[in-house]
Amino acid sequence: MSNDRSSGFSETESRGWLSRLGNAFLGIPIGMILFIASFVILFWNEGRAVHTAQSLSAGEKAVISISSDTVDHANEGKLVHVSGLATTDQTLKDPQFDISAQAIQLRRNVQMLQWKEDSQTETRRKLGGGEEQVTRFTYSKIWSEPLIDSSRFKVTDGHENPTSRPFEPWSTNAEVVTRGAFRLPTFLVDRLTNFEPLRVDSADLGRLPNELKSRIKVDDGRYYLGDNPRAPQIGDLRIEFRVVRPTVVSLLEQQVGNSFQPFPIQGRDSIDRLQVGTVSAVDMFQAAEEENTLWIWLLRLIGFACMALGIGLVLRPLAVFGDVVPLIGDVIRFGTGLVATVLALVLSLVTIALGWIVYRPVVGIIVLALAGVTIGIALWGRSRRRPRPAQVRTPTTG
Repeated sequence: MSNDRSSGFSETESRGWLSRLGNAFLGIPIGMILFIASFVILFWNEGRAVHTAQSLSAGEKAVISISSDTVDHANEGKLVHVSGLATTDQTLKDPQFDISAQAIQLRRNVQMLQWKEDSQTETRRKLGGGEEQVTRFTYSKIWSEPLIDSSRFKVTDGHENPTSRPFEPWSTNAEVVTRGAFRLPTFLVDRLTNFEPLRVDSADLGRLPNELKSRIKVDDGRYYLGDNPRAPQIGDLRIEFRVVRPTVVSLLEQQVGNSFQPFPIQGRDSIDRLQVGTVSAVDMFQAAEEENTLWIWLLRLIGFACMALGIGLVLRPLAVFGDVVPLIGDVIRFGTGLVATVLALVLSLVTIALGWIVYRPVVGIIVLALAGVTIGIALWGRSRRRPRPAQVRTPTTG
């Protein structure tokens, strides 16, 4: 990435209190949608996690490790674990640059030096409830594969990007990739993404068409289209080639003839895994279980965030009302943020607990029972510590 940076440009936008208040009320329906969606995400996630865990457990009991040297038709339809070298005899060739390699995948990456716009907005609230937003736009030169549309820039003068390029990214896969006696289906070949550079040198220039030889240079193992790689200009191209060479893989799939497909299990789930390297079936299932756990917590966090954001949007008009005096608005904003966070946390935990009761009733009931016992002990301990009223003795006459 180039560090060249042009001078910035600032834009100031002012909005009155009534305009801000109207926008705050428009956010209430969005907040309600997010609030409702959060319950769906949290509840569905618990069911998804349970079904995935059950499928992995059933798969771990059913899987058999096989040799891929020959196809044993007795394993037809079974969940099998296979490890070994995935390879091909096919030579892949780039049709434009005449670059070839015996590889599973061949890819041409094309990067162009382009302008990129960044923006940073600072909001300042003013007395009376108004708001001023100052946005600063800066422009830098970067190497990018996707074309960046400079017509959308705030300042287009001096930051124009080309709208096309003479060469496009390109890729191809070997049609036949085998693991021993088995043939890997396309969906597994596509997952082999352990690319490595395929470097070019000056000798490769001799294979280029005549119209390209005078325009292209070799720079650091890749082709360069431009005047000077050491002083790149907007529109210059870097063209590099990458390959996936024959590599060791481990699979958990259903054996179908001399190939594989995802193994259906428990109706709606399937087991379909590929890892690069020699990995045992036990370790592959463990990795799948760890991924499931990661997804559980990620979706729980997403559900909680949606709920907190939804509640915050519903309560936002209160803070805008208070912004007539900015300090009061800040206090209300802090209070509504705290309420949204606490309420979202409580409701998220309740939703997750209900999901446990539905999908994991034993665990859910135990958790609720433990929670009830904990609350009971806390209340009992509090009552024990409460001071008893002093007893007044009545004097007796003898």
